[in-house]
Amino acid sequence: MNKLPLYLTVLLPPPELAARENAIKQAIANKYDTHIAITKPAHITLVPPYSATDEQLDKLIPIHQAAARQSVPFDLMLEGFGCFEGNRAVYINVQPNESLQQLYELLKTGFITLGHSKEKHFHPGPLKPHLTVAYRDLSLETFIAIWQAYEHEPFSAIFPVNSIWIMKYVDKVWLPWREFSF
Repeated sequence: MNKLPLYLTVLLPPPELAARENAIKQAIANKYDTHIAITKPAHITLVPPYSATDEQLDKLIPIHQAAARQSVPFDLMLEGFGCFEGNRAVYINVQPNESLQQLYELLKTGFITLGHSKEKHFHPGPLKPHLTVAYRDLSLETFIAIWQAYEHEPFSAIFPVNSIWIMKYVDKVWLPWREFSF
């Protein structure tokens, strides 16, 4: 049985910011022997992984095009670090942004209209955007150590957002697949 391809809808930071995030992921990997995060490209998830047939993808692409058409470029501010304790994840904080929340709501509405489960694909409440630096392969002790090390660590950046991306999972790697500019 053939598995359906996996896709992910994201914002991609510019290369210089991705390099900063990757340097943090590498430092964490080296110090704490955790490696899953360094295998993933820098991104801010808007729609978590979803599988789609070619026919379903033909319906999802217009959802992305419409969301991009209804959006205007905006700046996104990153400030400090945060964590999801239940998931043992440490991340770079993305500051609340009304334009980003509106973009997320457009995508969410479009996906739900096409029958994607609100509970499966979208968290309740507003989007909690972030750039993950450590997750999944963390013991509780390692998670606590990483969080204590980064909880008060300074980090600040601003980057322009003028497109969304669909990424495709190919040969165990997430690759940028299709861009929708606005």
